[in-house]
Amino acid sequence: MAKDYSQMKNGTKLLEMLRTEIGGQWVVLHGHQHYPAIQYGHGDSASAIIFSAGSFSRRLNELVSRESVNQFYHIHFPIDRYSDLGWHGCGICHAWDWTPGSGWAEARGTARIPHRCGFGCRLSADVIARQISTIVKATKGAVNWEYVLDQIPPLSFVLPSEVRRIIRALPDHGIKAYGDPLLDKCQLSMS
Repeated sequence: MAKDYSQMKNGTKLLEMLRTEIGGQWVVLHGHQHYPAIQYGHGDSASAIIFSAGSFSRRLNELVSRESVNQFYHIHFPIDRYSDLGWHGCGICHAWDWTPGSGWAEARGTARIPHRCGFGCRLSADVIARQISTIVKATKGAVNWEYVLDQIPPLSFVLPSEVRRIIRALPDHGIKAYGDPLLDKCQLSMS
């Protein structure tokens, strides 16, 4: 049985030291991970953001997981907006998947990092769903996701898993979503 090298030995201690002894908001990027993900480290609201990059060129056909695809990324840190947003360490990522026979294309959600996603915003999904509901109800019609992003700037920096949680919470606030904002065009309207 092969050894599991997916976690760094004493990695949790390193993250804790960054948080408690050095302070600030940290984004930890690491590569050679066959299962890409963006998540928060354990701890409080100041825990590090952990960006686990997927493999760029490994032949993944022997890995059977649907979460394993070759990917590459462009990550943007809007440092000039940190003061306005009120927090640091946020960013936006664009991802591309490799498909044998077709080449590089916008990531379609096979892996856990979709084509466009953010990280760093730690507002609760329910709070954001409530804000979206207020916006949609004020327009008395349908709005697209980009309009909502303009109205709620921190929404651009929400983890993909949290965006899905927001979409699932919208019906509780009387809002219906058509499409997936991480993959396609998405419209929101009153249900």
